Amino acid sequence: MNLIRTLAAATLFTTGVAQAIEITDFPLPGASSVSRAEVQAAAEDANRAGALRHDFIGPVQQPMSVKSRDEVRNESVQRLAKDMSSASPMVGGM
Repeated sequence: MNLIRTLAAATLFTTGVAQAIEITDFPLPGASSVSRAEVQAAAEDANRAGALRHDFIGPVQQPMSVKSRDEVRNESVQRLAKDMSSASPMVGGM
């Protein structure tokens, strides 16, 4: 009985290892035909021509509102005051 369990465990283990190897077995891209010196020379030429930007920080997110904090705060205070003045003195009645 122990021999059968051991063989079954060994079979499952080797199958799992074989499948794990297949997961990481992906084709690698071919070697580049351009040398490192050629890439560096092209980068220097682009930099001299002004084609490279050094000040780019990424996309800028536009603000969701054009109002200042004080304007929003004043509106909320006014709305709260209006709601409090129009509130019924009875809470939860029928």
